Amino acid sequence: MRRIPFLILLLAVVCLSCRRETDYDRQIRQELTELDAIIASRPPKDEQKLQRIQTLTGLGLYSQLVDEYGGYQFDSLIFYLERQNRHAEEVGDADLAESVRISLATNFSSAGYYLEAYDILSGIDTSSFTDEKSRRYYMALYTLSRELEDNAASLEGYRMLQRSSDYIAKAFSFCRPGSFSWKLARVQMYMRQGSFSKADMAANEILQDLDIGSVGYGNVSYMKSIIVGELGRDTEKLLWEIRSAKSDMLNLNRDYTSLMLVAEDVADKYPNRAFSYIQRCLEDALYYNGKLRSWQISSRLPGIHKAFVDHQTKARKLRFLLISALSVLVLILIFVLASLARASRAQARTKAALAEANALREKYITEFLSRQADWIDKQKKSQSEIIRKLRYGKTGDVIKDLGLSRISEVEMKRFHELFDRTFLGMFPTFVEDFNALLEEDARFHLLPENGSITLPTELRIYALTRLGIDDAGEIARLLGYSVRTIYNYKVKIRNSAACPKEEFDAAVMAIGRHG
Repeated sequence: MRRIPFLILLLAVVCLSCRRETDYDRQIRQELTELDAIIASRPPKDEQKLQRIQTLTGLGLYSQLVDEYGGYQFDSLIFYLERQNRHAEEVGDADLAESVRISLATNFSSAGYYLEAYDILSGIDTSSFTDEKSRRYYMALYTLSRELEDNAASLEGYRMLQRSSDYIAKAFSFCRPGSFSWKLARVQMYMRQGSFSKADMAANEILQDLDIGSVGYGNVSYMKSIIVGELGRDTEKLLWEIRSAKSDMLNLNRDYTSLMLVAEDVADKYPNRAFSYIQRCLEDALYYNGKLRSWQISSRLPGIHKAFVDHQTKARKLRFLLISALSVLVLILIFVLASLARASRAQARTKAALAEANALREKYITEFLSRQADWIDKQKKSQSEIIRKLRYGKTGDVIKDLGLSRISEVEMKRFHELFDRTFLGMFPTFVEDFNALLEEDARFHLLPENGSITLPTELRIYALTRLGIDDAGEIARLLGYSVRTIYNYKVKIRNSAACPKEEFDAAVMAIGRHG
């Protein structure tokens, strides 16, 4: 039972090791669970998309294929954009050719092919552009400049380029006020200018009109994650990254950044999940076959892989500790149960011994009462006979019959026999235990007479001592001896003791105590 506090302490340590989950933790866990479900549901949707692509026909075939492969498969996207550009040139549609080249440049920039994008944009004549085409052209330049700033850290080598903030401002000036393009360009312009509070409000205005399944939601929620991160609202940052990733997965996008950022941000807390996310990112990036995403993922993969390996190592150690603790608990439980079983058996033995002792006590009490009743009857009969003889004047017969000394001697002998039988019934090994306290030559060797053992006077004296009667006068009265005789017997026995004399009486009192 002394180990119960240890069990309580161990359980307390285990409970304290479980960190309390906050509302934010629950929200993140719920969003991640939804993201996992969306990712798991993608394979059949990808298959449906590929089947749909195979059925495309008609005059708008190239435009349809470009729409299907946009953000899905870079090689096919570029292939059909170039086919569309060649077709436009063959039919003399300069306006379509310029639009296709702008799309080519934008996709080259997003995929990390900056030189190709730069060469295309450098060769475009913008003198006859409409506002919408100018908007698209400057958005393409903005994309190229932004990607270079974010990933190459320099515009050196691209002499015609200005800073991305200049291009987004120009693109914004060509947008129709209030349109989706105008709202989106406004958010991007505020971000490049460092006006993140304004960007936050502008992004909220767009998001309130979009649902998570729409194409624009993934892009705007990604920008929102950057904005709240710059504003120091780190608890929101991960939420918007997850929402952006959910939108990308719902739209079957394979050219994305959000899921990669989610994997990086949850690596410490959810390393298994982070590792599965980065694997998903790598698979999609390889399928898309753009240069930029593979490079971005490869730069983050070692850190996420390390977090995953560290988590597995800690998990193994934790499992070992838990198994060890459980083993200790089981051993302690077995020990406690065994102790309880032993205690129960000991208690049962004690109860049985008490029951036996009670039965023995009742037996000897009954015998003592019976002997006392016999003695009283004898005394009454003797008294009646004496009175009768005195009435008839037979004084001599009375004196003759009394024989007081003889009567006392007989009754004393009966008392000693009863005492010996009763005491040895209570302490059956008394003689052996008492002999163990004496020197070899002073020990008593008693043989039964008529089926019972008669104790010598020395043993009766110490039998009474064992019963707690240590007054010499009381012992002398009970045994019918003088106090001097009792004292001499005690001195004789102590002189024969195998232990120190001053410890002898205490040793006698211990006889039968642990038996």
